Amino acid sequence: MRYGLLIFIGWLGCCSVSYGAFDSASTKGNCSPIINGGSVTITCIDIPEKALAQLNELLNAPEKWDQVYDSARTIRNLNDSIETKNEKLHRTELTLQEKIAEAEKWAQGYKELESRLQAEDDNELSKQALAALQAGDLNKAGELLDKLIAQREQTVDKMVDKVASDHSNRAKVFRLQFNLTQALLHAEKAYRYRPENIDYALAYAYLLQEQNQHAQAISIYEQNLQLLRDKGDKEYVARTLNNLGVLYGDTQRLKEAEASYQEALTTYRDLAKANPQAYSSKEYVAMTLNNLGILYKDTQRLKEAEANYQETLTTYRDLAKTNPQAYSSYVAMTLNNLGGLYYETQRLKEAEAGYQEALTTYRDLAKTNPQAYLPDVAMTLNNLGALYYKTQRFKEAETSYQEALITYRDLAKANPQAYLSYVAGILNNLGVLYKDTQRMKEGEASYQEALTIRRDLAKANPQAYRKDLADTLWNMAVLLYYTQDKKAKIRPFVDEVVTLYRELWQAYPELYARRFSESLFLNALTFPPEDTETRCALLREAWQVAPSEKLKTAILDQDKGGHCKLPAPEK
Repeated sequence: MRYGLLIFIGWLGCCSVSYGAFDSASTKGNCSPIINGGSVTITCIDIPEKALAQLNELLNAPEKWDQVYDSARTIRNLNDSIETKNEKLHRTELTLQEKIAEAEKWAQGYKELESRLQAEDDNELSKQALAALQAGDLNKAGELLDKLIAQREQTVDKMVDKVASDHSNRAKVFRLQFNLTQALLHAEKAYRYRPENIDYALAYAYLLQEQNQHAQAISIYEQNLQLLRDKGDKEYVARTLNNLGVLYGDTQRLKEAEASYQEALTTYRDLAKANPQAYSSKEYVAMTLNNLGILYKDTQRLKEAEANYQETLTTYRDLAKTNPQAYSSYVAMTLNNLGGLYYETQRLKEAEAGYQEALTTYRDLAKTNPQAYLPDVAMTLNNLGALYYKTQRFKEAETSYQEALITYRDLAKANPQAYLSYVAGILNNLGVLYKDTQRMKEGEASYQEALTIRRDLAKANPQAYRKDLADTLWNMAVLLYYTQDKKAKIRPFVDEVVTLYRELWQAYPELYARRFSESLFLNALTFPPEDTETRCALLREAWQVAPSEKLKTAILDQDKGGHCKLPAPEK
């Protein structure tokens, strides 16, 4: 029996990297890390020291990230496996790259708010709120704005514009504090007071989008798209179209997603032609091409996906010629995306070439900024390991996995919540490799360590990690089944894996029917033939759940005497 040994699904052939919604203009390069021993501080150009202290405190506050983790990243690593798309991963710590991306957004929001308060020079409370902001006291700035709102709402009929502006400012303070719920409430009030104000409308829609209120966000973006067209604001038309593309994709309106991305792409191309020296227009062309590439890949339009990835790569290569520090990592990211596409379409030489170039680039970047780029080095090593495994180059696979493992272990020492799951994933991959090369003791040891980590992760967050735990339990059970002197140890692993896959199947029947059926099937095979009642009960349930005729036939073959009275599969 050799059903579906899992090789860390979600990394194998790895990651397509996509771009989320755009809020406001790019601020690439304004924020950077200062690394002192084991501690990392983010600094940003033109942000006062006290305000930066507040930013770093928030970036390291675990309680903030359960609610804003997805929206915190300008670039989101999206696993290709269906399972992980349906089970949102919650984390309470950010990698350095994610902190820098969020800091860029934070710094821009800070500068926008500072500019707005400076324009309110006729109001004492606004001046005090500005001083509090510059001192890094966001709580005080918010309290002062609350007082101002209370004052002005008493005569709101006479000063609607001022009240709307105050609520917009208050929303920005809450956003700087990563309090998206309160930010949304005030952004909505600003929008309700002045729905014709495009800035308020787009800020409200973006906050709705960040909090997965898709229908409302789509409605507001669609309402304001024509206003932006009428104004001739091509950049904001393109941003809105990109955001709609993301939302349409998230809600499976794939034709509309494609149309939005295509129009955004055309608009960004026009902007880039009009100003070929502007980095931002070229960058947004590449971002939109990348998003389209992922959409095409997800809908099996693989030639179009490849064409988009290739043009994305060409664009980033051109940008990297004049600004390698800013864009080399994007070249490597796109090479990884292409590698994943080639891996899935069996163009393995091209996949290897893409991964190797990406690895070289990430290694070079990691020399000067290890904390930012070592995770990418490890990810790409894993991708290469999976490719070598697939092509039976087992020594090279082991070498790649082992280096990835060492890297993730080092990263996990400083940031366990962010990287322990990756340590477990590599251990799982090594276990599969060792099992298939008959190194059963090493395979068992790798699975055992992976299980220890994944049990701890699943205790703290079962929704995020029970699937990973079930996968490694399954791999361990299969290894023990094929190791004669260890068969007696299989029972607790099989029982636990059946329980976990049953829970996953009940929540996501289409996704987990095969694995649940296989776990029942394996469980049945661990009972002696004379225990007909137990074996038949498990085989009957496995047969009922099995999603394919091939699996049903395999189950039927175990009922040689027909004792279980399983129906023959359809032909």
